Amino acid sequence: MRGAEPANAFYLNVHLHEAFASLADPSLYSPLPQDWWIGTSDIAGSTQAVAQGKYKSVNMVAAAVISGQINVHGGAEFP
Repeated sequence: MRGAEPANAFYLNVHLHEAFASLADPSLYSPLPQDWWIGTSDIAGSTQAVAQGKYKSVNMVAAAVISGQINVHGGAEFP
């Protein structure tokens, strides 16, 4: 992690909220560190696949996405 603040310091300063409804309040969110990137994926057809009982295949593809992120980061810690 580049930058002045290590990733774990960011997480230590994030406030926890017990009420699920509070997640809809944008004033409670913290901005991410400036040098962070967010990686996402969308598994095409996953909703239909799960409905057909193919949830294990969907989970395997999702795990492959996570493995790809680990490989891209060269073993460095990331959230």
